[in-house]
Amino acid sequence: MSIHTNLKPGDMFGRYRLESFLGAGGFAVVWKAYDTKTNIVVALKIFSSLDTQSINDLAAEYSAVHELSHPSIVRADYFDSIDNIPYLVMKFCSGGNLEHHEGRMSEETVLRMILQISEAMQYLHDQGLVHQDIKPANILTEETSKGTRFMLSDFGISAKSRTRLSKSVMAGAQSGSYLTYAYAPPEKFSPKKEDRLPNRKGDIFSLGITAYELICGYLPFDELPTGQQLQANPNIQLDYSSIRTPVLRNIIRACLLPNVNERPDAAMLINWIKNAQSGQVPPVYNGGNSGSGNATVNKVKIENGASNDGKKTVDLKSGAYNAGGGHGNYGHGGGGSSTYPHASVSQMPVENKPKKSKVWIWAVVIFLLIFVVAFVVGVIIQSNSSSYSPSDSYDYMDTAYVEEPVEAEVEYVPAEEAPAEEAAPAYDDSYDFYSSEPDYYVTDSAAY
Repeated sequence: MSIHTNLKPGDMFGRYRLESFLGAGGFAVVWKAYDTKTNIVVALKIFSSLDTQSINDLAAEYSAVHELSHPSIVRADYFDSIDNIPYLVMKFCSGGNLEHHEGRMSEETVLRMILQISEAMQYLHDQGLVHQDIKPANILTEETSKGTRFMLSDFGISAKSRTRLSKSVMAGAQSGSYLTYAYAPPEKFSPKKEDRLPNRKGDIFSLGITAYELICGYLPFDELPTGQQLQANPNIQLDYSSIRTPVLRNIIRACLLPNVNERPDAAMLINWIKNAQSGQVPPVYNGGNSGSGNATVNKVKIENGASNDGKKTVDLKSGAYNAGGGHGNYGHGGGGSSTYPHASVSQMPVENKPKKSKVWIWAVVIFLLIFVVAFVVGVIIQSNSSSYSPSDSYDYMDTAYVEEPVEAEVEYVPAEEAPAEEAAPAYDDSYDFYSSEPDYYVTDSAAY
């Protein structure tokens, strides 16, 4: 049997009696089962069949995580195999998983889920472990006196064992690949083997895609893996318009950065959410996809701390994401102190880019100054020219010259008012044109 489709309620699997089917993954099925030896209800995960060596390797991997203990982690209580079929016994969570809750959860609930799963991830990452398969089906719920508890399950399997299990499933005449590509980060689709190695920031991306789907009810590219699309074209802009809460929207946006080195780590997510819940400034990521997957991040003043010159930051108009170095308030970064523990440079390596030249800024300033001076001078000249009278500034271009005959004015004097015997003066060529009065007037023609 490959994926155990022949199992049904009431069947016995070793000492466990199967009660109800809970779900199926890429290479295993999960049943609610009754342990006839301990008389308790458990979750029984039954894998596809493997050879003896592969089963021994899988057992060693689970023994390494057996001692893990965290309220948001469902650990493996027991591992064994029957007829080369490995199985895992886990705590049964009555709330089930989130696989069928897409688009039906409130944003407040999703934010609480991110917080609790981030706490589980931080615990795993501090132990040097990477989950590699975070998705709605692997997040279980349980009702407690303090509300719903979200728990991370199905971890501890290495990439090598996953490959073996997937091959086993496909070898059993099952069609298609069972690897969970829908929630895989962009680097998993890289042609470089070193990029595809497990890393903690891959878990961050998977959590971001999970939260996106739980809120929106769909994935960014529907049936196309988001990570694959971002790997092929890092400039693609995702649609976050359906996420109304700014804190949640910007946290998810930061988680889904194409560049693995620019995503926050689990410790950053925890601090952002706790700050928002306590009424402090919430995180606001003011960036986007650009270039070769690098985020365009606006660097702003950091409250209660100095800026980190030359370092990548996530603009928190609310908290912030600092890559370390310099003094900030985001964790013990390379030579700086902060209030965010675990946010060291080694955990969040970020490519430092050279500062952009500010020559163009000075050029713009000088141009504006020249423009202002020229404008003022022009206003002064215009003001002075406006003081002349129209006669002094006659515009010959605005007035057309038209030669018209000028008719002399003739003063008509009534005959009765004329002097009785006054005759016109005789012509005298000695008249002084430069004098105001003539030398004399001839009034009597007899003088000649």
